[in-house]
Amino acid sequence: MLGPSAVVRSGGLLTGAHLGCRVREEDVGRRETFSAEWLDLELSTRPEEGAELGRWARGEPGTFDWSPFIRHVCKIEGRGEPWQEKERRLRDRLRRILPIDVHQPDPLGAPLRPPADALLSAFCLEAEPDRAAFARALAHVGSLLRPGGHALLLGALGESFYLAGAARLPVVPLAEDDVRAALAGAGFALRDFRSYAMPPALRTDVDDVDGVFFAHAQKPVET
Repeated sequence: MLGPSAVVRSGGLLTGAHLGCRVREEDVGRRETFSAEWLDLELSTRPEEGAELGRWARGEPGTFDWSPFIRHVCKIEGRGEPWQEKERRLRDRLRRILPIDVHQPDPLGAPLRPPADALLSAFCLEAEPDRAAFARALAHVGSLLRPGGHALLLGALGESFYLAGAARLPVVPLAEDDVRAALAGAGFALRDFRSYAMPPALRTDVDDVDGVFFAHAQKPVET
């Protein structure tokens, strides 16, 4: 399957992307597998993070090391592709880096044309001072979607802080009902919602996460 998409922050650096990709999907007894090969890629990020991503794309020394993640993706895909080749192709297909601010009604500074088919937010939008701010950020990001577009959210439940170096950053401690209410308030129809409690073996001293949620929601089709 081939199609455009958009991503809104995954991890610490990436806050947005507009991309074209080939998608492979698999469902073996609900142990769902998903992979994508980027054909072209535009990133949206904060200015200081955009500079870091630009240095990585140019292969400059001293930038964030993404190789463990790329190795893991290659392992999941199971195609025997060298991780160095996947990293090279990802760098080659990065077209431009754009600033984004999820606190603004137009996060990219102007409406996205054409709107995105899909949005992904991973451990990002809950980094807000309160539930109202989380709901507003979700609505702003949702404005980038076309009618019928899909949002995939991955985030923390019950988290009140996380550490970034020496900085202790506040997070709104969300419950499942908070996420469901914010999606409904932003005009989404919830298609799937799953969560799990954080196992003791996965707990670290960099945050106080109680659990993790996965949500698939869809913007209504205009009639």
